[in-house]
Amino acid sequence: MFGYDDHHLLFRLVVDVREGPADSQVVGMTTLVRRRSLLGRLYLAAAIPFHKAIIPSLLTAIERPG
Repeated sequence: MFGYDDHHLLFRLVVDVREGPADSQVVGMTTLVRRRSLLGRLYLAAAIPFHKAIIPSLLTAIERPG
């Protein structure tokens, strides 16, 4: 688990790697964010649409061999 805390947000990234052969291993990621102030809420409101657009394409690129 990786985390970062500031005045506006508490952030955690959890990575779960399941046991199995390397060529079919399952990796899961979960992001947890707690907003601590209005600025944190505004930041997330601005950032989430970009994350929703970028993250699926990154995961697709990782999923493809080579």
